[in-house]
Amino acid sequence: MSRWVWMIGFWSTLSLAEPEVFTILGQKEQRQSLPGIQHELTDEDLGEIQSLDIHKVLKSIPGVSLQEEDGLGLRPNIGIRGAHPHRSRKVTLLEDGILIAPAPYSAPAAYYFPDMGRITGVEVYKGPSAIGYGPHTIGGAINLKTTPVVGGYQRYQGTYKSFNQKELRAEAAEEFGPLGALISLGHRSGDSFKTIKGFDLGYRKDDVMVKLFYDTAIFGYEQRFFVKLARSFERSDETYLGLSKGDFAFDSYARYPISAFDEMRWRHDQINFGVESELMGGWWLHTTFYQHHFHRRWGKVHAFSDGRDIGEVLKEPYGQNQVYYQTIKGEVDSEPLIGTELLYGMNERRYRSRGVESRISRSFDFGLLKEMEVGVRYHEDEVHRHHRDQLVKIVNLNPIKSPYSDTEAERTTLLNHDKAYAGAFFTKIRLEKEAFRLDLGARQEMIHTRSQEVSRDDQVFLPGAGLSYSPLSQVTFFLGIHEGFTPAAPSEEDSGSMEKSTNSEAGVRYRSGQSSFELALFHSDYKNIKGVCTQS
Repeated sequence: MSRWVWMIGFWSTLSLAEPEVFTILGQKEQRQSLPGIQHELTDEDLGEIQSLDIHKVLKSIPGVSLQEEDGLGLRPNIGIRGAHPHRSRKVTLLEDGILIAPAPYSAPAAYYFPDMGRITGVEVYKGPSAIGYGPHTIGGAINLKTTPVVGGYQRYQGTYKSFNQKELRAEAAEEFGPLGALISLGHRSGDSFKTIKGFDLGYRKDDVMVKLFYDTAIFGYEQRFFVKLARSFERSDETYLGLSKGDFAFDSYARYPISAFDEMRWRHDQINFGVESELMGGWWLHTTFYQHHFHRRWGKVHAFSDGRDIGEVLKEPYGQNQVYYQTIKGEVDSEPLIGTELLYGMNERRYRSRGVESRISRSFDFGLLKEMEVGVRYHEDEVHRHHRDQLVKIVNLNPIKSPYSDTEAERTTLLNHDKAYAGAFFTKIRLEKEAFRLDLGARQEMIHTRSQEVSRDDQVFLPGAGLSYSPLSQVTFFLGIHEGFTPAAPSEEDSGSMEKSTNSEAGVRYRSGQSSFELALFHSDYKNIKGVCTQS
């Protein structure tokens, strides 16, 4: 069965400008000599892509692996250079240079991802430069740049697509002398690609972002104080429940009635504030304090009341499984005596991350040393998990949720709390001599984690280097090597359970006018590779 997709839209933009504070990548001339592969998508590039699905945004970038889940990009699965894409857990995700995953150390699975409507640029980088942006440095990092505060900036955009999908965005910014302010409002909603007879399925996302800055001078040196506040919501009728082979062949977009109550709801709150300071001797200091809260509740049917696994029933929907299969399809009512009532699991989790990150940098115009940057970050994050079950009964061939009574099994199925404290220090220098450029860097991570009765301390030192040679202004050869790292889960007692790798690359880059070509060979030597196998 096929699905037609169409779209109409309107948009208006005034006074576009480049983001004002944080950019990982430099100008095109500087990127030509980079000792590694890095990519940037500008606001113009994003406008041409015309999608708020991060999978569609990143699909043109080589070395990035994507795994679709809902077809809308609500919960992206992104990997870089072979790192497993599950919930983007092995990629460092940044928004305006600050960690944005709900709990990057204690629970890195990114159930939250910023709405692409407020993003005006995407930076993807791999190789040795990943050292500056941990903790997950095996694959690489993605930095999302939000709309800048520029006086006179306005954007009004609306799109209406098939499946009743609506995408709206209104943004405005103004400067009043030393003060600047921006407000960004976004809305996305639509019907699901999948259907259940008698039920309306769909999704809705809303977000608001406010940015402020104040420019001043202290002893003749420029200072910019800034604040960013954001709140986002989502409600989506999403499920992990699949179809039997026969039902998938008949209608791959159908869903079983028992999944009618499956639903994700979340809220994300974000506050960043700090200062960008000009110091003596040409040094610049950028310091950001941040705190993020993420609360999500995902309810989904996962088993029968007698413990029988739904997935196993759908694999073999006959024999002893036939009555269970008929219950899944809503053809017969559930029978408590034979255990065909269904367990609806409400997985509730509360995440919090907070910290402070400070970077000091300077460019040099003499000798071999051209640039130096030193950074330090203190970070805390945690996750509270409270999972519990309800019964779903099929009555008159319709699903009905029924809370547990006092005489039935315990409602709570999981209750735990993981927490991580992390300190990180890194330094990077750039050396240049005629056609040669050498980037050297190192990162030190010190992590303390707690999980119930388990606690652990880890330290890891991650060096890296990249070398480039440009015999012509249009041609650059490069090679690099660095140590990659992914922290161990707080519940792991084995002190050797951290995932590490030695990553190397070599390639060539050509750029002339509007034409460009890049070729890179990379190799990742894992010391303790880990994978994840869950319903998702």
